[in-house]
Amino acid sequence: MKKILYMLLALVLISANLFGYFLMSNKQLIDILYKNNKLIHISYGIATKDINYNELLQHIINFSNDKKINISQYHFQSETDLNIYSANINNDLNVHIESGEIPQGTTYLSNKNLESTGKKQSGIFSFPLSNWRVHIYDIQQLHNIGLGDTFYLSGADKETINIFIKEFSEYGKVSLIDENINSLLLTNMPLLMVVIFSFVIFLMVFFYFLIQNRKKLFLQQIWGFSTWKIIFSVPREFLNFYILVIFLLSFGITAFILVFNQTFFLIGYIIMFVITNVTTLLILLFFTMIATWFIKKFNNDYVNVKGKLPFGKIQWISAILKTIVSIILFGIISSSLTNLYYLSKKVSGLEYWNQTQNVFRIQVGNLNANLNNNLKLDRDLNNRLFNFYKEIQSINKGFLMESENFHIIDYNNGKPTYNYTRNITDISKIHSPKGRNVTIDKNYLDINPIKGSKGSSIQDHLKNDDNILNILVPEQYKKLEQQITTSYKKWFYFQKVHVNNIYNEKLGYPLNQTTLDDLSINIIYTREGQYYFTFNSDTGDSKNRVKDPIAIIYNDSLDTSNMGAYATTSLFFIDDSKGNAYENILSSLNKTHVTEVNNALSVFSEANTQIAYQKWLLFQQVTGFIITTIFSLILFSIFIWTYYFTNIYQLNLKYLFGYSYWKRNKSIILITFILNIISGLLIYAFYRLAFLFIVIIFVLIIDLVVINILSNYLNKKNLNKVLKGDYI
Repeated sequence: MKKILYMLLALVLISANLFGYFLMSNKQLIDILYKNNKLIHISYGIATKDINYNELLQHIINFSNDKKINISQYHFQSETDLNIYSANINNDLNVHIESGEIPQGTTYLSNKNLESTGKKQSGIFSFPLSNWRVHIYDIQQLHNIGLGDTFYLSGADKETINIFIKEFSEYGKVSLIDENINSLLLTNMPLLMVVIFSFVIFLMVFFYFLIQNRKKLFLQQIWGFSTWKIIFSVPREFLNFYILVIFLLSFGITAFILVFNQTFFLIGYIIMFVITNVTTLLILLFFTMIATWFIKKFNNDYVNVKGKLPFGKIQWISAILKTIVSIILFGIISSSLTNLYYLSKKVSGLEYWNQTQNVFRIQVGNLNANLNNNLKLDRDLNNRLFNFYKEIQSINKGFLMESENFHIIDYNNGKPTYNYTRNITDISKIHSPKGRNVTIDKNYLDINPIKGSKGSSIQDHLKNDDNILNILVPEQYKKLEQQITTSYKKWFYFQKVHVNNIYNEKLGYPLNQTTLDDLSINIIYTREGQYYFTFNSDTGDSKNRVKDPIAIIYNDSLDTSNMGAYATTSLFFIDDSKGNAYENILSSLNKTHVTEVNNALSVFSEANTQIAYQKWLLFQQVTGFIITTIFSLILFSIFIWTYYFTNIYQLNLKYLFGYSYWKRNKSIILITFILNIISGLLIYAFYRLAFLFIVIIFVLIIDLVVINILSNYLNKKNLNKVLKGDYI
């Protein structure tokens, strides 16, 4: 028994120290990223002047240097991959450079040694050991991912904040956001449950150890030991082992700090180590003293020197314990099942965003103020954007996916209401270009393949002709072929000829003489039940997909104003450089003379925070469910054990006289059945889950199996002791 307690004590200390380490590690991580940082938000939409983003960026750099503060923007590239763009790293007290130098140009600081050649990595900064990968770039590299509207000001006092708000108010409404990020929000809940679990199991086994050694406590009392001396005699038996484990843990943490180069955080780790182990010792001492006092009290009142079992008066405690455990178990199971269903569905949907980690879209900066009133300037911009599209389509795997008709405008009974419902007044128009429609191009089909109705490739059926519009139509709409052909042919004519002639007429160019009869629609039927991923977190279903829409394959002969509209919302490209997306399309921008584009926005960052949070919740639910189930099983076993030893004499006599299993154990079976039913009904009244009845039946079956195994084991084990008159 003592060896088991040694193992459990070691488990308590190891789990507690691991939990303490993660608490300290999370605090250090939050301190580096957010301590002494003030979060500023600029609403560009209500600026008092036309915003030139290059001018704004230079203003930020100058302000940062003048006030000796660091101004940064944070951009997540994946769940644990963070890029920080800073204006003045030298004045950031949270960043400690271990080796190397301040990044310049496209180089970066990192928390890990990622490149042996060091061509891109300028140095390493101190960071707690984790799976996080943090890069710190010069703020001028923001054009690779897009200038956001939130800034972190490190080291800024109240006066500096007020000056910043005043100076930058011309770019929009500047507001200070009160964001208090607590490292406790990152608490490893599954590990915390393991710590609690190990404490509870240790104390349960320890209590059983005291029961087995109650004679020793009784003899100490007879020999005249004081109450405090008796109480402290038990913890003293484990003191040497406790010191040994603490020594080994201190050696382990020292080795950890040296091996993983965490010396910068040495003081923090020492403080947490001391606090963790002193707290653990005090908790163990407190419960040890309570348990020892409890056993001593029973020795005084109910136990003779021979050692009669001290549980004759506390059988009712077992019933109460079982009721509480059952209520907790069913409550946690119901909560877990409810959350697991929701979280599984949510995470399943967010998993689709993993494919966007290397997907970017362009951001158009400051446009000519006369653009809306000058068709010549508008035409020039549209033409240049179209040429840019063709360039990145071939070089940067650019693709088109426009899904604005499926923009979510509301929810009705949990189901989304889409934008196309406002575009049509007649339900018969739902399959028109204003209805359930998306626009894609050929490259999109390489990323999100769609199968033809007979399983063939769509590419084999496309017709490359300026006067033919290819559309993908789900096979279930074949009966609407004539209606679809007519509506899309009119749309094709409007976008190709009519819009084009609006510009031609105003600019004095020859009119487009193409007639409606010159145009045709090539319908390619697709298999039913296929999804189009939108690459837009605001469109589509819960997984940002659209099921069985009619898809227009973009035709290059459409008026370039179409591409002018698509460019900033629906034009995407792929880049796997991890930070140099804008640099990699710069040659295409220069070649097509598109100077209005100054940023490349990461599509993945739109959903990444939600992905990480939902996955973490799901992991906690699963871990909590497993630990709670194990914990409940152990508590139920203890319930059976206390019931058995309360009635040990009667149960063993019935066993000797050949009573059936049911007659011997009907009391505990009925108690278990009634308490489970009552507990289950109480939880059902709260959650209203019909599935809970299946859970109750399943738990009852497990309980009956445990009763059968333990009762037979305890009967056989203690039969001789009962016959001799020694109840234990």
